[in-house]
Amino acid sequence: HKSHIKDFVEFDKALAANIIRVSLESEVSGGSANGLIKQYLSFSIGALRKVFSNIKTISPDEAFNLKKDDNCNLIDIRDVRELQKEGTVESAQHIPRGMLEFWLDPESSYFKEKKISETKSIVLFCALGLRSALATKSLVEMGFKNVAHVEGGFDALKKCGINVVSKEKK
Repeated sequence: HKSHIKDFVEFDKALAANIIRVSLESEVSGGSANGLIKQYLSFSIGALRKVFSNIKTISPDEAFNLKKDDNCNLIDIRDVRELQKEGTVESAQHIPRGMLEFWLDPESSYFKEKKISETKSIVLFCALGLRSALATKSLVEMGFKNVAHVEGGFDALKKCGINVVSKEKK
């Protein structure tokens, strides 16, 4: 989809870094990286396509309206350093990607009771939409219903006019 081009650019950067890492590791061990790179590329692109085809993606405008009408838990899953650098959506909750499943799983010792309203949908966003897509998939697999992620992430939300506030260091 054209809407995910920006995500794929970021994905390609990460993919390129991993390809370089795999190549270097292979060369150091005396092997050939060509087969490994082809295998890694086909797995990564295929896995990403599968994720996007099995989750709900909403537009930034839909997310804006859901939040404006107080009909969703809008959750920023970016790292705190990203929030401090770029700000976040006003009244969005911050749950770092690395803690999302732990904070929302009642069986986890890290569970944060009443962190989200169980009567509202869950809408996740990251910087560009890749991490939030994977996080959406994870929450659906955990049994959460009515979960979506924002197409284009924080960058797209800013462009649709949603209010951004700064996040200070603690």
